[in-house]
Amino acid sequence: MLSPPAFSAELRLLAACVLLDDAAVLQALRAPIDWHRFGQLAKYNDVQGLAGKRLRGLPSPPPVPAVIMDDLHAALREDAIMHLSQTAESARLIALLDKAGISALVLKGAAVAQQLYGGDPECRRSSDIDILIGEADLDAADRALVSGGFRRSWPEGEPPRHGRDMFLQLANVFNYVHPQTRQLIELHHRITLNPYWLPVSFAALFAESEAVDTRFGSFRCVSGDPLVSYLSWHALSHGDYRLKWFGDLVRALRREQQASLAACLARDSRPLERNPSVLADGIVHVLTGGRLGVEAPDSWGKAVAQVVADMDEAVDTPTKRSLARLPREIANLRFVMRLSSHWRGKAYAVLRTVSDPRDAELLGLGVRWAWLYGLLGPLLAVRRFLLGLLGVVPPASSDH
Repeated sequence: MLSPPAFSAELRLLAACVLLDDAAVLQALRAPIDWHRFGQLAKYNDVQGLAGKRLRGLPSPPPVPAVIMDDLHAALREDAIMHLSQTAESARLIALLDKAGISALVLKGAAVAQQLYGGDPECRRSSDIDILIGEADLDAADRALVSGGFRRSWPEGEPPRHGRDMFLQLANVFNYVHPQTRQLIELHHRITLNPYWLPVSFAALFAESEAVDTRFGSFRCVSGDPLVSYLSWHALSHGDYRLKWFGDLVRALRREQQASLAACLARDSRPLERNPSVLADGIVHVLTGGRLGVEAPDSWGKAVAQVVADMDEAVDTPTKRSLARLPREIANLRFVMRLSSHWRGKAYAVLRTVSDPRDAELLGLGVRWAWLYGLLGPLLAVRRFLLGLLGVVPPASSDH
C-alpha cells in the first residue's frame, strides 16, 4: 500500500464534522486549527451549516472565533430556510407531474436530506431541486412545468427535431426557474450524464424507490444499492463540493449497514462499474483515518491523494468552459475515463468533452453519427466562440 496522503488539520476537522462522531471531532480539535481557513474550506465544500451545528453541539465548545461561528450559524439558518422551501416545492412538483400522469423521483437535495440526515435534514445544503423522469416523458414533463409557472432556462428553444436523439445523448438535464420564487429546477431524463456509468432504466429505479413523507406531502426517491452507486458516481465526477457528496455517501452506506461501497455493490447482480467503489472507499478511508471503508489499492493511490488535495483547496470551481480551464479539463477527462472500465464509457467521456449539445442543433444528425460530432466538435466550439464575440450565440449549456 502507498502511504496515506497528507492533508491539513482544517480538512481533518471538517471531515470529522461531516463524516464521523463527536469523539472524532474532539480528537481532530487537538491539533492547532487555522479557523479562517477552516471557514473557507467549509464554504468551499458546501458544509458550513453542518460544521457549525456539530461544533456548537459539542460538550465543550471549541474556541472558534466569533466571526467564524457567526458565519457558520448564518449558513445553517439559510440552509434551514432553503430546505423547507425546497421540500415543499419538491412535493408540489411531484404532485404536479403525477397529475399529468408522469412518474418522477427526487434526486439529491430534499430527498437525501430526509433519507440520510435523520433529525437534522436542514443541515444538508442544496441550491436547486433535481427531478428524474423517464426520457419518454420529457416533453410531457416540460409542458407540465411550464404550465405550473416555471420558465425553461435551458435549452432556450425547443430541442432540435432532427438529431434529437443525439441532443439528448449529450444533454441529460433541462433547467427551469420560477420567476416569482426563483426556485431552480433540474429535470433529468437520465440519472448520470454518462449513460454507461449507471445503466439502470428509470423503470427499474422507480421500482426500487422509496416514499418519503414530509409535512408538505410525500415524494419518491432513489433508494438502496442504486442510491449508493449514484452517490459514488456523483461524488467522483463533480469537482466541487466533494466533501458534501462524500457525506451523503457515508450516510447511505451506514443506512445499508455496509462498511464499504465495494461490499455494498458486491451484492448487486447488475453489471455496474466497480472502479468507482474502489476509489471512493479509499477516499473515505483516508478522510476518516481508517474508521470507515477499506484501503484503496496501490493503483489508485495517486487518484485518492488528488481528490483529497482538491477538497483541501478553498478555490471555487468555474462553471463555464474556457481555454484557461483546458489543462484541468483534460486532467478530469483522464480521471473519469479511468473510472470507466468499458470502452463505451470512455468514448462517451471523450465525446462529451469535445462536443456540445448545441452541435446537434447545428448538424441535425442522429446518434449513429456520434463519431462525426467528435471530429467536428472542436471546430464548432471555435465557431461559437467567434460568433459569441459578436454577441450572436446563446449562453453555453449546463455542464451536467
